[in-house]
Amino acid sequence: GYYHPETGFNYRMTNIAASLGLAQMGKLDNFLEKKKIFNKIYKDRLSQKKFKFQKEYEYSESSCWLNTALIDKNINIPKLQKKLLKMGIQTRRIFMPLTEFPPYKENDRKKYRNSYYIYENGLCLASSTLNSEDDIVYVCDCIKHIMK
Repeated sequence: GYYHPETGFNYRMTNIAASLGLAQMGKLDNFLEKKKIFNKIYKDRLSQKKFKFQKEYEYSESSCWLNTALIDKNINIPKLQKKLLKMGIQTRRIFMPLTEFPPYKENDRKKYRNSYYIYENGLCLASSTLNSEDDIVYVCDCIKHIMK
C-alpha cells in the first residue's frame, strides 16, 4: 500500500492507463459533485463534537476527494473501525506522517506535531463514487448506532 521504505519517482504511464484516465476526465464533474454531496451528508449527520471536518477556506474549493474527520479522543478508533467492518463498511486511518518512513526518520518528530495529531486522531470515511447517497447515510447511521 502506502508505506514506502525509500525515496523514488515513478513517472511511467502505460497507454491503457492514459486512455482510462482520459475517459475518467469526462466524468470528473459528476464525480466531484457526488463527493461534495457525500461530504455534506457526513457533516450534517455526524456530531460536530465527536467528528471534526476540515473547513473550506475563503477563495478555495475542496474536491472532497477523501472525506476525513478528526475523531474525539474518547473514541477508540481501531474498535470503531472493527465494528464498522462487521457492518460491511471499510475505513482506513489517515496517511502516516512522512517522518515515519525510513528516508525521513532522522527528522525531529516534535517539529511535526500537527501531522502526528491528525494521524493519531483521524479517520478516512467511505468516499468512493461507487457508493450512493443512501450508502453514505447508512455509514452515518451505523456510526451513530455504534457510538450510543
